[in-house]
Amino acid sequence: MTNFFLHTSSRAAVFFLCCLFFSCENKMSDVEDIGKKKVSREMATQIESYMSQGGEMKAKLTAPLMWRTQTDTPMIEFPKTLRVDFFSDSTKIESRLTAKYGRYYERLGTVFLKDSVIVINLVKKDTLRCEELNWDRNKEIFFTDKKVFYS
Repeated sequence: MTNFFLHTSSRAAVFFLCCLFFSCENKMSDVEDIGKKKVSREMATQIESYMSQGGEMKAKLTAPLMWRTQTDTPMIEFPKTLRVDFFSDSTKIESRLTAKYGRYYERLGTVFLKDSVIVINLVKKDTLRCEELNWDRNKEIFFTDKKVFYS
């Protein structure tokens, strides 16, 4: 009886050790994926965002779709058009900007607009049209290296 118990328990121990060693195998791709940074992406629809400065309304942004991506450089993207109405001190619309695509880098403070960019100054009655337009918040300048049409 003792011999049977030792023989059975040693078989069980060998079986357990085999299961332990063979079940703890990871694919190399799984191990590599652990160290990779994950990209977080949020989606929102029917965006209506108001921007104020010093307690005064400065702009209203509307867009049908917005993606917010969290990476080393967080980015907000408007892939299906956007419109920004800029207000005077009396909350009267002073100018309007539209584009079919826009991207805002939060940490850099830069905006990139492309595809049918139109800026209309309703006070001066003039219009700027271009295919790409950049805004640098820190330098407070608009710039582009594409053709610009002004009327």
